[in-house]
Amino acid sequence: MKTKLLKLAMTVMCACLFASPLSAQGIQPVKVYNPSGKQIPGVTFASSSQAPQPEAQSLTNKNLRKIEGGDCTVTLNLEYDPEQFMAPFMAYIVGSETIAIAGDFEGTGTMQARVPEGTYDIVAYFTKELAQYYTIKEQVEVNGDMEIALNPEECTNRIRFKCYGPNGELLKLGLGHYDEENDEWVHDEDGDIDAAYITNVVYLKGVTSFGASGIGFFGDMLSEEDRVGSMADVFVNEVSDRFLFTQSRISFFEEPLINGKKTFYCSWLSTDNVKCGEVANDPDDFALVSDTYKYTPYGRSVNGYGFGAVLWRIEGGKYGGYDLSTVATHAPKQGDTYTSETWACIPDRDPHYPQLELLMQNNFADYEGMLTNPWTGEETLGITGWTYGTPISVKDGQIERVNLGHQLLSSNSLTINPIYMDQVADFFRAIFTPAPVAFSYPVEQALGIINDNCPINALYVINYENEGQINLNGITNCYVGRNGETRWCNEGFSSTIKCNGEVLESPTFNPNEKANFEITTTNPNIEVDGLPGCNTTTVYFDQNNEDMTPPCVEMLHFKNAEGYVTDRFATAADGMMEFYAGDFHYQYFPEMWSGLFKCQPAEVTVEYAPYGSDAWAELAVEEVPELYQEPGWGYFYRGSLAAVTGTAEKGWFDLRFRLRDESGNWMNQVVSPAFRIDDMAYSSVANVGSGSAREVARYNMAGQRVDEATPGVAIIKMSDGTVRKVLAK
Repeated sequence: MKTKLLKLAMTVMCACLFASPLSAQGIQPVKVYNPSGKQIPGVTFASSSQAPQPEAQSLTNKNLRKIEGGDCTVTLNLEYDPEQFMAPFMAYIVGSETIAIAGDFEGTGTMQARVPEGTYDIVAYFTKELAQYYTIKEQVEVNGDMEIALNPEECTNRIRFKCYGPNGELLKLGLGHYDEENDEWVHDEDGDIDAAYITNVVYLKGVTSFGASGIGFFGDMLSEEDRVGSMADVFVNEVSDRFLFTQSRISFFEEPLINGKKTFYCSWLSTDNVKCGEVANDPDDFALVSDTYKYTPYGRSVNGYGFGAVLWRIEGGKYGGYDLSTVATHAPKQGDTYTSETWACIPDRDPHYPQLELLMQNNFADYEGMLTNPWTGEETLGITGWTYGTPISVKDGQIERVNLGHQLLSSNSLTINPIYMDQVADFFRAIFTPAPVAFSYPVEQALGIINDNCPINALYVINYENEGQINLNGITNCYVGRNGETRWCNEGFSSTIKCNGEVLESPTFNPNEKANFEITTTNPNIEVDGLPGCNTTTVYFDQNNEDMTPPCVEMLHFKNAEGYVTDRFATAADGMMEFYAGDFHYQYFPEMWSGLFKCQPAEVTVEYAPYGSDAWAELAVEEVPELYQEPGWGYFYRGSLAAVTGTAEKGWFDLRFRLRDESGNWMNQVVSPAFRIDDMAYSSVANVGSGSAREVARYNMAGQRVDEATPGVAIIKMSDGTVRKVLAK
């Protein structure tokens, strides 16, 4: 086979994606270009596109050829050389109040859509090998049936994207060639990276994006141009700066598996000038983002781990899509922790379009298991336990943690929780909830190791009545750690469901009659400071109430006296607890096949107890009204740990949240352990004081002072400052 034919045969393009704005954005695997045939086990590339989302927009007029007729039918005729180009299978027709999709799924070369009279922008893209040719008709006045020709030959403006690494050198893949005589691939030169995932997205500013086209590259390339990803360049015809052309890149370099080190590079490039020629990042803008992850108890016992990076694109407060690249390793663990290394060269907002926010997030694979293909039933070995770290924003080289918490409702998508929507021109538009300022902080103020804590369960329930039918179709356990990480490494997770007081052997979520439910979930795959941890959450809700949704805790963290985020303190007076909670009542809109949560007050009680005990004492918290934030978070609470008394193993204490709404729905949640007070610690092994030391105080396991005759395990404080643990009979 000739080299060029080999190249063309192995070149695949991921088509533009379209999803309803009412549905959660899913993950779409991206096919990769690799002429060498080299395989990197465990490599995953994925992307998610944004559905068109309308906004009021004033458009000017431009006349094209009009066909006499009644209602407006727009016909798009594709004029192209099929030997050179691959035709689009759909086109966007975007107006001030209407977004229409014209499709050609059978390859006829013609697309049609019916739209009201008005002024529209029409966007479609052809592909030539891997390059996108965006064919845009701008400001088209439609006042009758029309035919419009789309021809990629008009796309004479090439936007070249180049990505430099932190060392100032272009990030390049390996170089190789095909030896026809020996029928084999020959590796010629190593690269700086092993793989690159490139995503191109075009935005009509203030209105919508036009999907995401993702291209994955790995292994050796055929030429210097191929090595730097030039095949992913964009071609476009003459358009105004109302359009923004962007490219994100997530690349990685993997050292030999003997040390398992993986270095990721995440960058963002954009331009609103189609004649700019070349767009490159500034290597001086790179910032190193490093997190240390602790393996879970189950994760330490099995093989399989990996690492990855996610780039979130959030346009004007709307969900805007993401790019994801991961590499998994089926190998023994190296110690109890893994430290990530990601170089980020992304602004906090796009310089050409400040409404476009950019966040980056590391993700960590804890363990592997069997994955089942939902369509074929085929089972394969893959990563089943993930932890997604706290998203970060980079501004002027400074890194800030942007705590999204419960909004990361799955390991492969960002979901609005609670879902908040407003109605625009008969559409629902999902509004991304900005992270509250109280839960965002400079990276240097975040202490501790990710996963070395017991998370809260930001559980929420979608429960509603529609046309007399009760629907209980969404019970999501979302475990959010103390650093803002979202844990999907919940091996051993279990639940018990009671319906009208009886345990369901085979849970039925849509009974014929209204019922009350009590659901208990337990997550024991937790270890904190060497202690076994567990989150136990019980919720109760009654479908006979108008409000069928139980209240919940959305996020929890602690701060010390200096404002650092940590759950370990020298003394009780050093600690402060902060959290969001509320009663998020779900309201369903049948005409839109979707709904939203409305935040309402809930009665909130917080209690603490020495680790592993049941001696609960109330911990006072106060609502801070000025930090209330809806949608998405609700009511903000703060409480000092100064009132905590007693002693506990290693100084660790548990927390219990008890929430109840006006309808009688409730949540009880135990976070064990939750925080540590060093000067209240005792060891499980008794410390023996000096011979002259005397007993000065005796406490039971709840930290309550008792006398010497009290039976049970007791903690004795000695006059020399030591403590001992004894069993009094």
